Amino acid sequence: MTRHCDLVVFDLDGTLVDTAALHVAATQAAVSAIFGEPAASALVARSLGLPLRDSLGVVSNGRGHIPELMVAFMEYYTDHEGEAARCFADAIPTLAALRAVGIPLALLSNKLRAWGQAEIARLGLTPYFRHVVFMEDMPVPKPSGRALQPILTALGMAATRTLLIGDGVGDMQCAAEAGALSGAALWGPHDPAPLLAMHPTYAFREMRDILTALSL
Repeated sequence: MTRHCDLVVFDLDGTLVDTAALHVAATQAAVSAIFGEPAASALVARSLGLPLRDSLGVVSNGRGHIPELMVAFMEYYTDHEGEAARCFADAIPTLAALRAVGIPLALLSNKLRAWGQAEIARLGLTPYFRHVVFMEDMPVPKPSGRALQPILTALGMAATRTLLIGDGVGDMQCAAEAGALSGAALWGPHDPAPLLAMHPTYAFREMRDILTALSL
């Protein structure tokens, strides 16, 4: 496309950073600690990409104990994040190429701020973003379109000229509700069918496809 967007907003986990295995391991550790047995794999798959409380609500499967699950999840995640969370190989080159041609970049993640800020700093992602929004910064988390509003307000951008790229159905729903363009990040390990069923504006099989779509 010929610069149909003035702003590119990225999701974090599963889009720029490969945390799927860590999230699954932390989820199973938490469920096993609280309920004495791991969660069904189908429940874990459904939980990915949701806000943490909602994600653990899925794997609790109606058994409650969400606060206890959150504590156990966070303990495991914090202990293993440094060794398990890594940028996708094309993440920094893609961000650098976008920034080099003057396209403003922002980050929109349902991750808790303390974790998210530490993660992007450790992985060298912080300097690429004009604005960063985590869970506590949103009026309502994704999939609500209102989650995008703090970024649009801070940067003075129109939703219709904003491209939101993410690996979750919630990212596509957020973009659609906000009136933004959507880009399905299909380079992760998840089944692409649910994202494609949302009819995103763009489907990116590889991260470098973003540059092609933007004619860079």
